[in-house]
Amino acid sequence: MGRSGAVGVLLKLGRSRVRADICKQQTVAICVTLKTKSGVKRPVSSCSGPEKCLDTGCTYELDMEAAIEAVRSAAQMTLEEVFEVLESSVRGVARAAGTAIPYGALLCTVSGGDGSWPFAVVRRTVARKWVCVACPTADGECIHQSAAVAAAAGGGHGGFDDGDDGTPNMRFPDDDPVKQGDNPVAPNDPYMLFSRFYQVHQSRLLRDLVPPTAAQLTRINPVEAAATSETVLEFPAEALCPYCRVPPSPLKPPIPHECRIEFDDGSAMAEVYSWRCPNCLLRVMPDGREHGLVFSSPFTAYSEAYLFE
Repeated sequence: MGRSGAVGVLLKLGRSRVRADICKQQTVAICVTLKTKSGVKRPVSSCSGPEKCLDTGCTYELDMEAAIEAVRSAAQMTLEEVFEVLESSVRGVARAAGTAIPYGALLCTVSGGDGSWPFAVVRRTVARKWVCVACPTADGECIHQSAAVAAAAGGGHGGFDDGDDGTPNMRFPDDDPVKQGDNPVAPNDPYMLFSRFYQVHQSRLLRDLVPPTAAQLTRINPVEAAATSETVLEFPAEALCPYCRVPPSPLKPPIPHECRIEFDDGSAMAEVYSWRCPNCLLRVMPDGREHGLVFSSPFTAYSEAYLFE
């Protein structure tokens, strides 16, 4: 559940035919945190189920402890190191209360913020209606169901396309609205024949077999940024469009994106800036060659050394 802002799993248990399980939820979101109790650090679980486990502990706590212990022993790491690795891929902004994150076409988690009940699970029925698992007695709609409907309609995912086909989302907050079925229009060239609006934004320059000296010198930057959450790397967009050689419009300056950089020792967060070319509608962003990075999108990047190895 890293994309939802937590270390945990989303379990789809299915429908049980046992009469005792008739009130149990079919899908449960379980998150785990490392807490100190009586001077000993141990994983503590909390789930999206009813809050009956505040006194006795989460129902899935033993299972989660066994799973984490299996990972720890296989990786030959300490418990703190395991959580450090797992938390490196967590999107912190997704933990804001009311944030809905779809998982495929049928499930969605809605964050409840910090507390003993961190997530609610919303599922899509055969009739294409979103039903909140956490609020079975709600009349019509609840805040979780409303957030899931908005996320499924294409809002609230921060630029990520959650479709099953993996198609990247080409629309950004600074793009002009376009009616359904119409094509985007360039402000400086409304009659152009070839638009680069749907061209995938990624690194374009050729790479050396051995990364240049400048890239090797900046290789330590993501490592230092991963060591402390207070350090956020920034990568400004290119000053000119690589095709039209024009700068961004003064009315639409470059906008930042939350980007995760993957490297051999973990990952780090960064702010990547991009802008839309007013002539050809290309999404202009940094290439990353001079920093030893390869951008697959404004949201994901990899170090050259990590890809080569």
